[in-house]
Amino acid sequence: MAYTLALSVAVQRARQRARREGDDAISAAESKALMSEVYAELVSVFHDVGNRYFAAEQSITANGAASYALTSDHRDTFAVDRVLDTAGRRTALDLIMFQERNLYVGQTGDAVAYELEGANLILYPKPSTGSYKHVYQPQPTDLSSAADSTSVDFVTSDGLAFALWAFALLARDKEESELLSAVRFRDEAKDRLTAWAVQHRTPLAPRRPIVRNAITSDVEPNDWLLPDWWRYTP
Repeated sequence: MAYTLALSVAVQRARQRARREGDDAISAAESKALMSEVYAELVSVFHDVGNRYFAAEQSITANGAASYALTSDHRDTFAVDRVLDTAGRRTALDLIMFQERNLYVGQTGDAVAYELEGANLILYPKPSTGSYKHVYQPQPTDLSSAADSTSVDFVTSDGLAFALWAFALLARDKEESELLSAVRFRDEAKDRLTAWAVQHRTPLAPRRPIVRNAITSDVEPNDWLLPDWWRYTP
């Protein structure tokens, strides 16, 4: 699903909401910058509730290195998967905590866990071959210098309403005009958009601790189901 408008159309509607359509006090360039700012807030609504509407995917080819650079637009990570075969089947990697890293440091093989460190994704153990998929939340698109014809996805009509009234609020604030109605319309639209994003999100499973099995000295996929006396954490 999508609810798209050309950037120029969205800006024109926003200027109308702000009662600035015939006013040069806010230039065309500044109008795009304002729209970019409110669009970033719109995208954050989805990110903050765990909705993957704007999710992107990065392909990683293992080459024996321990870490791989994240994409320049990376904001947050949803999942990292190892590709099992040419059919595209996958298995999810576990998010490892810093305190658990010594379980795999110095080892090589198919990765079973990952960690984020700065601008890098670290795979454990170090894989010498294989393909991995990193599903992540990208940073919002910067619309400040985008072409007028750029298609902007506001997701729903409430998303568009939020962007238009948020723009109007910023534009009116510049001239210190009446703001209460714009605040009310913006907040009401944001509440509706947030409710939609929560309703349509895919819940993320809680992170399970990574432990080493006392008998096999390996991590079993279902070891979290074992009783505590069966576990051994080095």
